[in-house]
Amino acid sequence: MGIPQIFADGTIVIEGDSAGAAGIWAGRSSADLAQVARHGEASPPQLGGGTWDLPAAEIPRVAGAGEVTLIAGIDDGSGGTPLSVIARMSGVLEALLVDGAPLPGLGPGISVILDPPTSSPHLVASSSGVAIVRAALAGTSGSLDDTAILRLEGGVVSVVAREGNQVPSLPPGVMFGDLRSVDLSIAEDGSWAGVVPLTGAGVTVADDSAVIFAAAAAPISALREGDGLPGLGSVSLGAIGSARVAGIGDVILSATLVGAVTPADDAALMRWLPADTNLDVLLRDGDSAGSGRLIWAAGASSWASNQDGQVSAATRRAGAGITAANDEGIWVSDGISIVPLAIEGEQVPRKPD
Repeated sequence: MGIPQIFADGTIVIEGDSAGAAGIWAGRSSADLAQVARHGEASPPQLGGGTWDLPAAEIPRVAGAGEVTLIAGIDDGSGGTPLSVIARMSGVLEALLVDGAPLPGLGPGISVILDPPTSSPHLVASSSGVAIVRAALAGTSGSLDDTAILRLEGGVVSVVAREGNQVPSLPPGVMFGDLRSVDLSIAEDGSWAGVVPLTGAGVTVADDSAVIFAAAAAPISALREGDGLPGLGSVSLGAIGSARVAGIGDVILSATLVGAVTPADDAALMRWLPADTNLDVLLRDGDSAGSGRLIWAAGASSWASNQDGQVSAATRRAGAGITAANDEGIWVSDGISIVPLAIEGEQVPRKPD
């Protein structure tokens, strides 16, 4: 059984196995838990008929809140490759995008590939009716423009980023690189973010990635590796490890720092506010942590954020009196201060009897 997902409205989505067949179930309680799709069983007529094809290779399939949006295969029984679709269930299942569908504005013969082994599609969706999907393209001129990020809303499919195209808000000639591995995140209002590779004029290993963000259908904003950090002098943004939308209009990212830094303070967890270009450090390698200091490694420490902009981070600390028995902890930040939530070796809080 996969990890259950629970959303803001209380909907729980479970990916699991029933009598040897993969399936997806959703509901707000055990009383109303209903099957959405199950491998080998009939799919709804509005999706073209046939049977569901849900191999494990297609995970992640489920995204969204209050509704279930999934990437799945439908086998028509002809012995060919099952047709992949993106479908949303809000009472009834409806197809949002079908493998092989032409894409607007990209010229004749260019279509989307949703077949997982070929395209490695990735889907995120919000309860506001917006879905963002990463997918491969067919019918392009070559391998330098055959991946894209698509936006699905209200029956309209739009291409918001394409490999080989100019990155909005960056200098002319700076293009999107291969997008097939971009990890996407989305907020409940439909704003979304991801870390993308860059290529093109003047791009070097010191500035070849960026965090992109778009609020609703607004133009993309970009925060680029190598950008300076306000208030930190000659310190700049290094390699970007991960980024997630948190709250409305802000992005949390973990990255290394370069420039006037040392090995003891060369990574940080930050909040980016694209609307006013603010970039604030929430937690930095070397920050004070009680009697010691935090050890923040951009690629190793873990963190999570919620739609209110609060951030929790699990990492290590070092210093006088800190040993292997008490060097791990979880800290919580509201963007103004950061406080310890739980420290290894400390008494577990409990309610009075």
